[in-house]
Amino acid sequence: MTDYGLAFRIIRAALDAKQTELAEAMGTTASTLSLIECGKRNPSLDMITRFSVSTAWPMPMVVALADGSVSKDMAVSIVKELLRGNNEANP
Repeated sequence: MTDYGLAFRIIRAALDAKQTELAEAMGTTASTLSLIECGKRNPSLDMITRFSVSTAWPMPMVVALADGSVSKDMAVSIVKELLRGNNEANP
């Protein structure tokens, strides 16, 4: 089973981003993002793409996390490594 809500929550939490901030960056509402994260709405491909772009999280990794190919702990580690790399490249 693919759970994009879980993937979105894990990545957003690892980035320490608020729903309102991320929703604005994605061009959607916090309410819509909340519905996706709670599993009450399935995201469209466009929404998954906007999430990927807004979080700088590669689309294949979002999908891998959503379908269980990557564990929550591994995902958090990867996000932290990506952030560390971005911070070192942009002091």
